[in-house]
Amino acid sequence: MIKLSDVRVRPQYRTRVRYCLVVLEYAWEHGPAAAGRHYGLSARTIRRWRKRWRRGGVEGLVPSYPRHRARRVSPAAVELIRDARQQLPLLIGLTGGASETH
Repeated sequence: MIKLSDVRVRPQYRTRVRYCLVVLEYAWEHGPAAAGRHYGLSARTIRRWRKRWRRGGVEGLVPSYPRHRARRVSPAAVELIRDARQQLPLLIGLTGGASETH
């Protein structure tokens, strides 16, 4: 088995990459379907990991997330939501005290 110490993997991904390697090792011995049943993964996921490992080695198993994900909500929308949340208690008559009983 390939040692993780032989390759530079960022600390936050080491556990994930180590897990992928363990699953792949089992899959090489028993097949992707059996590994999927054993580890609770789909055989398709294991085949993807195997493909990524063949193309890029251990580095191929490191997630390739973007460094910074763009905000999906525009700043203008955030401001509208903030205003609406501040005005909501006024619109429905909440005073911050005890609720009325009928």
